[in-house]
Amino acid sequence: LSNYDHMTIITRLKKHKIAFISKPENFSIPIVGRYLQSCAFLPIDRSDAGRAMTTFRSAGEAMKEDLLCYGIFPEGTRSRTGELLPFHDASFLPAKKAGVPILVVHMSGSRSVRWRAPWLPTRVHMDVLGCIDADYVKTHSAREIGEKVRQMMEACEHKEIVEVKTRKYSGVKSLQSDKNI
Repeated sequence: LSNYDHMTIITRLKKHKIAFISKPENFSIPIVGRYLQSCAFLPIDRSDAGRAMTTFRSAGEAMKEDLLCYGIFPEGTRSRTGELLPFHDASFLPAKKAGVPILVVHMSGSRSVRWRAPWLPTRVHMDVLGCIDADYVKTHSAREIGEKVRQMMEACEHKEIVEVKTRKYSGVKSLQSDKNI
């Protein structure tokens, strides 16, 4: 949803060594680029499938050797509307090749950080939806893994909408619930 998603995940799951796969342009941003390199982020050239696979192999090797966990945003870009975009199933290949489990995380609220920081606090929700075990990852295709992740995320989005509507119509009205609808 925003440039702050990866930072939220890193700070909330700080006991784990997590890096992300990111577009190459991010590595040329002053200060940010150095941060990404020092945190072992990997650039992915989405226009060249061969180079993208090299990045995936590097991530897979690091995960297999238990050096790092790699985070991905399977949509490959930010959602302008907050809705899930189509997934790039190849983004699950590093975990599949490494034979490691996949932790599925859903985020909401981070789109506001850009406009509110640093003066106003922003509530960002990060839900750990579950873990797809290594056996499933090893035995299923990247497309099947992507479908399972998508189902988990859509169920979480639906749950949030139902909770907000329930709060609104049950007579418990607040500014926050009105903003979410």
